[in-house]
Amino acid sequence: MLGMFEPGGGVVKPENAVLAALKEAEDNGATIWESMKVLSLREKIDASNELSHVEIVVQRGDSSPEILQAKSVLVGAGAWTSKLIPSYEPHLKPIRQLQTWVDISSTSNPGLYDGGTQMPAHVAVLPGLSRPVYTLPADLKGTNKDKYSSCVKLGIHGRDYPIDPDKNPSTVTQEEVDEMRNAIRKTYNAEIGSLPLTETKPCMYTMTKDDHFIIGVPGGYSRTCVVAGLSGHGFKMVPALGQMLADFALGRGLESWHVGFCSPTRFGV
Repeated sequence: MLGMFEPGGGVVKPENAVLAALKEAEDNGATIWESMKVLSLREKIDASNELSHVEIVVQRGDSSPEILQAKSVLVGAGAWTSKLIPSYEPHLKPIRQLQTWVDISSTSNPGLYDGGTQMPAHVAVLPGLSRPVYTLPADLKGTNKDKYSSCVKLGIHGRDYPIDPDKNPSTVTQEEVDEMRNAIRKTYNAEIGSLPLTETKPCMYTMTKDDHFIIGVPGGYSRTCVVAGLSGHGFKMVPALGQMLADFALGRGLESWHVGFCSPTRFGV
């Protein structure tokens, strides 16, 4: 068995992190529209043949589409990016991932699986599994309790199951549950391996061919900046990516960030 351990690593709970980011954005004057679908965007030329604005077509629920105008647009659409930037389609591959939780509170020593005392977040390459598995520890002594606090979370990193994001079922099949149960049994001891799965959910990665992000202005655009293809390792970098996009929106560009290796030009787009 081969494992990789980073002593300085930690765990960020995505649910809490997203809520905190949304609150901070609103506290700083942002307006957040939920249940809004972006149908298309394009940069518009005015009568003097000058680029004037970006036109965004949106739809709220079942209402009629609306047209919004903006000086610049920042796109962080995940698996749906190529539906807005069609030239990216050959270079972004959404794939269906699975994550599962197992409640360890009934084990003989739950503290062994607590992130605050014993168990680190880790990734491992295991015999009998074609992909690495990652595990996040339980949070038995944490202050922000939720239904997953007494659970370890496990996922298979990068399972190659291409999916249309608009046709990605929100439920899991029995075959997928069995796949995750097998991963748990191969990762943990018999005590954990015999426990029922508390919950199994799907999610998505959006992969690039080289596993690096795409950050920059697509060909044919000048006021639209895109972050895409985070390839399963982008969430922890969202604060920095947000700062990059803010710099672009404020006219400062991306040069100071030295992200040329993530430029869309490497794919000719």
